[in-house]
Amino acid sequence: MIIFKNELPIDHEQSIKHIVYNWSKDMFEHDKEMGIVPPNMDYCIECSWNSVMEHLQCEDLHVEICGDATKMAFANCDYVK
Repeated sequence: MIIFKNELPIDHEQSIKHIVYNWSKDMFEHDKEMGIVPPNMDYCIECSWNSVMEHLQCEDLHVEICGDATKMAFANCDYVK
């Protein structure tokens, strides 16, 4: 479960994952078409998670994560057990 600190407790996990995986897919396809570097989906996913987190931080939204499934993707955020 992904929620924002001091916001309504709505689980944003599915919507954020949707954004991340769409960005990852686009980045992967771009790398594949350019042919400059071999495309790596894990790298694309990591970059996309980082970008989403940076965008959220710019909007002053602090992420809280409940559960183990996504805590590795948000290593620099608050983690709620």
